Amino acid sequence: MRPWVDAIVRRLTAGRCLGRGQADLSCLWLVTVLLFLGFSLLPPFQAQSWADETPPVGQEPLKSVYLYNFLQFVTWPIDHLPGGQPPVKVIGVLGDAGIRQALAEVSATLAHKNQGNTMQVRWYGDYVEGMELGDCHILFVGASERHNFPAILASLKQRPVLTVSDVASFLRAGGMITLQPDQNRLRYHINIKEATAAGLRLSSQLLKTAIEVREQ
Repeated sequence: MRPWVDAIVRRLTAGRCLGRGQADLSCLWLVTVLLFLGFSLLPPFQAQSWADETPPVGQEPLKSVYLYNFLQFVTWPIDHLPGGQPPVKVIGVLGDAGIRQALAEVSATLAHKNQGNTMQVRWYGDYVEGMELGDCHILFVGASERHNFPAILASLKQRPVLTVSDVASFLRAGGMITLQPDQNRLRYHINIKEATAAGLRLSSQLLKTAIEVREQ
């Protein structure tokens, strides 16, 4: 087990961040910042213009923690994936093997620490027209699929799946959350209109800590 995964889970399970009722957003985000930025367990973000539509590399562990955190602060319709909840929620990954691996390590460590698993990872590989993508709670769409954004998002239109990417144009294409670097930190932008239309309810805490919330 990689040290960064074990360190994250120890801190997530040590206090009120996990497993004691309503998760505390400030606590979860503080763990992320301390582990990945304060302790410098990961290399710093490379200075880069987002105009080229290419996200920084090597940040998969940090992004995987953000995806896990999003599970704690979004409410899905009660009938979504009835066979997989509660308490298990599914994060799907499309076109990004690095994120898939990082999420799998977090999932395995959570299962070991909690003697059970609250998160599953579903790997879709590369996008193929007509593939079923609605059997998850969160879908992370990698940068390699940027040219397929319209088709992917159209297939999920008004379905209760939180769509996330790390490409700047994702919100303009109709995605719900995009992860982007901001002054050497990882921040996120939200398209609340798309999330609401899909029947998702995002917590006020999640909205308050976003760098931008688009309503149209």
